Amino acid sequence: MLKIPDQLISNRIILRPYRMDDLEPLYGLMRDERVTKFLNFNEEQKTYEGTKSLLESIIHSYATEKPIFALAIEERSSFLFLGSCGLSLKEEPHVAECFYALCYEYWKNGYAVEAIRTLFHYAFKSMHLQKIIVYVHPHNTNSWRLAERSGMRYMGHKYHDERNQKLMFLKFTQEDFQKQFY
Repeated sequence: MLKIPDQLISNRIILRPYRMDDLEPLYGLMRDERVTKFLNFNEEQKTYEGTKSLLESIIHSYATEKPIFALAIEERSSFLFLGSCGLSLKEEPHVAECFYALCYEYWKNGYAVEAIRTLFHYAFKSMHLQKIIVYVHPHNTNSWRLAERSGMRYMGHKYHDERNQKLMFLKFTQEDFQKQFY
């Protein structure tokens, strides 16, 4: 069973489970086309009711045997909602796909890299994952550069079933983690 952490703390941010008071800032993120243009959300999820339903699903899943591993990114000093990140376990054992989105006004401040590295630390140390992967649309330059700055390695383009297209494929392994953090 996946265990959702109470919180993961780094220098400037906290990764924590979602709460219903995240609805307004999450809706702001969801309706911002600069943020969601290349993400796998449908138009219904980008509406207020769709975002509310998605948030409720995530929160309710935390109490189940198969929680949605989605966490809010919060600034430590101000408690501002900055964005979202998480993991989706794959069928291959000890492998997860990473996802992330940051509110546009917080781009280019290093928050996303910090969030992903904090998430990786938890995934490799506490969840005992062996590999984390990410698929990125080739035109989403900010996202693939972020993945590379976070330590992920580009492995070529690979077909993604859920998105029904070939995307950039990057990975970060337990071995990479050991080299970078120890």
